[in-house]
Amino acid sequence: MAADNIADARARFGITETMSESEAMAALEQPAYVIRQEADAATAMVSDGDPTGVSQQRADELEDLVGELENITVDVDTECPDCEGAGESDCPTCGGSGEARGDAIGARAALQVTDDVAQAFGRISH
Repeated sequence: MAADNIADARARFGITETMSESEAMAALEQPAYVIRQEADAATAMVSDGDPTGVSQQRADELEDLVGELENITVDVDTECPDCEGAGESDCPTCGGSGEARGDAIGARAALQVTDDVAQAFGRISH
């Protein structure tokens, strides 16, 4: 059951370039919450007896994953996606400022967060 919950948390995670920073952080909190619950359940199993140490190892692994997920940051793109920050005066997106408008995190940030989450989940045994 725990493996299913973890796999579901990983599969449901999604972030897009159009999300705001707060929406992206909320998306990161969802798998961290599920993994926290699984870590707590594994820790409870340890207190019931763990002669092989397998439950303790799993609890530690899940705690590490929670920590990694909670430490992922969203580095919002501030560079205009059309002129790539060059600030071209005829740029229809930024009007020459070179900076992105609105509160979307941008493609680079979405990709980085997605990669960070995949790497974090990739370090746990299944």
